[in-house]
Amino acid sequence: MKILISDDCDIKSKEIKEIILQIYPNAEITRVNYAKAGLKELIKNRYDYLIQDMFLPINFEEEIDMQGGIYILNQVKFRGIKVKSCICSSDKISQSYIIEAGFSKIPFINYSSNYFREDLTNFIQGEIC
Repeated sequence: MKILISDDCDIKSKEIKEIILQIYPNAEITRVNYAKAGLKELIKNRYDYLIQDMFLPINFEEEIDMQGGIYILNQVKFRGIKVKSCICSSDKISQSYIIEAGFSKIPFINYSSNYFREDLTNFIQGEIC
């Protein structure tokens, strides 16, 4: 199983990785911290899952973009990349951005929720699609 984490927060990325490895100890996990690096990875390699932040810089050493996650979702759709995606964000406004951009079927996992660990586990195990 190959998983791409696209998130600029070290603490959140580390926690996501730990949860994944508890479920799938042999998972190959790659992490990028800006949107275009995530897109390059998705073009270059096949991933089973994409777990991404919404508020993410588009390019290296740029400021956080309010919809960096939408940039990746749009590119995945446009290029026909097959990957199960979710937005993992601690800001509830991310969910409204997903809906406004036409990605209402992409799961939103609230990092600040008491159910974060359970929701992420369900997504990785295919129970949330």
